[in-house]
Amino acid sequence: MTSGKRFTKKAIREDKLVTSAFRTSEYIQKNPTSFVIGGVSLAVILAAILFFRWNANKTETEATTLLARGRLALEAGQPETGLADLENLVNDYSGSEQARMGAMLLANNYYRNADYEKSLQYFEMAARDRGGDPMRLAAAESGAAICHELVGNRAEAAKYFKMAADDFPDRNWAPDYMKQAINNYLAVGDTATAIKVIDELFAKYETSTAAQAAKRTLAEITY
Repeated sequence: MTSGKRFTKKAIREDKLVTSAFRTSEYIQKNPTSFVIGGVSLAVILAAILFFRWNANKTETEATTLLARGRLALEAGQPETGLADLENLVNDYSGSEQARMGAMLLANNYYRNADYEKSLQYFEMAARDRGGDPMRLAAAESGAAICHELVGNRAEAAKYFKMAADDFPDRNWAPDYMKQAINNYLAVGDTATAIKVIDELFAKYETSTAAQAAKRTLAEITY
């Protein structure tokens, strides 16, 4: 029958994919030892890959669990438990996005309770870790600036306000942070740096409310 010719051995051998499969089968049959050794090596490599992936996932799961547990405990009015979990998170999983979020939760919690020194500690920790969400970084820098101002470290407050403005020049808060930096430089008597920042504020955000306020400030200090 004509249809039977389609399935002859010759026709099958002419198929590249099937031919390749035949050759592989023949090689395995002729070289069983090398195939087994190669298989073991492949198994070891695959096992190593799976282990590292599992370990990375395990670490991420642990960090996520601490973050969730800490947040829930704070919201449930159990600060001791929540703060302990979040402190373990930032200490044991530094560099992770969970640790960055944990540092911000700690900073905000201490800020709400007027413990500005502790709040500052975690805002600065979050500001030093420059990975992850840029909005989180901006909040950390401005939070550190506000805390420095509240505890009387006006020079450091100026530095952090300027940092928050420089890191995010296209954000609408940048002119206001520059004005806050100017106020803090003036508070410590650093008039030269204050004038320098005023000039920069004019150059970048001339039409902003902060720039207009800085113009009045400049008139006062140079009168």
